[in-house]
Amino acid sequence: MTEQYEFDHLSIGLQDPYAGATELRSRLGAVPLIGGVLDDFRYVLAHVGTVDRGGRLEIIGPGTAGTGFMNRFLARHGPMAHHLSFSVPDLAATRTQLQDAGFTWVREDLGYPRWQELFLPPDDVHGLVIQIASTQTPLPPLRELLATRKRNYGVMPNNRGARQPDWWESVWDVPVENRAVLGPVLLDSTDPARTHVLLHWILGAEVVAHSPVPGSRLYRWPTGEIAVRRAATGGVRTVLLTQSALPDVRIGGVVLSRTDALGGIGNPGEHPS
Repeated sequence: MTEQYEFDHLSIGLQDPYAGATELRSRLGAVPLIGGVLDDFRYVLAHVGTVDRGGRLEIIGPGTAGTGFMNRFLARHGPMAHHLSFSVPDLAATRTQLQDAGFTWVREDLGYPRWQELFLPPDDVHGLVIQIASTQTPLPPLRELLATRKRNYGVMPNNRGARQPDWWESVWDVPVENRAVLGPVLLDSTDPARTHVLLHWILGAEVVAHSPVPGSRLYRWPTGEIAVRRAATGGVRTVLLTQSALPDVRIGGVVLSRTDALGGIGNPGEHPS
C-alpha cells in the first residue's frame, strides 16, 4: 500500500515511446523500472539519478488500438508533457479533499487495488493532466531497483488491463553516454495560490524555503520536487538537471536543463491545453 504522499513522475507524450526511452537511457543514464501496453497507450517509467537523489520520468505513447487518447493527444498537440502523477495513501480520502476544494475530475477507477486512479483534466491553471493514484503493490525500494535488471512484475503496480510489462527491456542494452540527476520539474501556473492548495494541502508536499528557479516556490516530496512559477499559460516545458555533463536535452517538447544554465530558461511561452 502507498504509505506516503509522493510525486510519482512527469509523463512526456511521444509518438515513439521506445525511442524516447532509449534517449533517456543513453543521454541521462536513466534506469527503466516498469512499463505496460494497453489499447489506449503504452509507457515506460524510469528513474533518473541515484539512490539518494533524482526523480522519475515516464514516456507515454499510442497503444495497440491506434485510436486511443494518446493518438488524439499527439495529433492535437504534438510531443509534449502529458501529465503529472502523484501517489497518495488513501485515494478515497483525497477524492473528498479535492471535492471540498472545488476540484473536478474526468475519470476515476477506485476498484482495482494494483492501481486506483483519478484524473484532473487540463485547465487554464496547470495546462496538463494531473493523475492521482494509490496502490496496494507499490514499487520495491529504489536501492533494490537500481541494483538489478530483474523485475518481479507480479507484485509491482500497473494499470488495469496492462500487458507486456517487459516490452521495453532491450532499452537496457543502449550504451550510456552520460549520467544525470533529475532536479525539480518546473510547473508554470496561472494561479500559484490554487496550485499551492493542490500540491501542499491535498497532495502533501513540503514547501522549501529556497528554490533554484528565481521567482518560483519549491515543493518537495521524498520522491521528487516541483518548482511552481506564475506564468501567462500553465504547463511543463522544463525539467532541471542537478548533475549533467551535457548541454540541454530535449525530450519531445520538454527541455531538461542544467541548473547552472538557468539564465537560458527565459520567460514561459505559449503552451496548448
